[in-house]
Amino acid sequence: MSIYKNTSRKFSAIVIGLSLVLMIWGASVGGVFNSSNGFLSNILMQVNLRSSISEKIMIVEAEHSLLNKGDEVWLAVLQNILSYDVRQVVFTFVPEQASDEFYQLARDSKNLNSYNKCITSESNG
Repeated sequence: MSIYKNTSRKFSAIVIGLSLVLMIWGASVGGVFNSSNGFLSNILMQVNLRSSISEKIMIVEAEHSLLNKGDEVWLAVLQNILSYDVRQVVFTFVPEQASDEFYQLARDSKNLNSYNKCITSESNG
């Protein structure tokens, strides 16, 4: 009787092993592990994006008539925005007539972007 008992265990181990191999092979043929189907990568991207999106972002747009204004507008606007403790400020334009004081304040705040490029020490001279 002990011979049949060990044979039964060996048979079930083989059946379970083959079943696992067939299931994994079927999943790979079905595209479960294929990143090009996008299902898994979409889920992972959504999870990652939810944790990295800042709720304290401000996007600054302006009418065309205000684009050539200087510090009388843009330095005051930037100081006012930074007083609200935003994590990121994005200008959709470059305030070209703004002075070095504006750009220095922008560099010091380290949370100002213009045209999706960070304003660094190379900007404006």
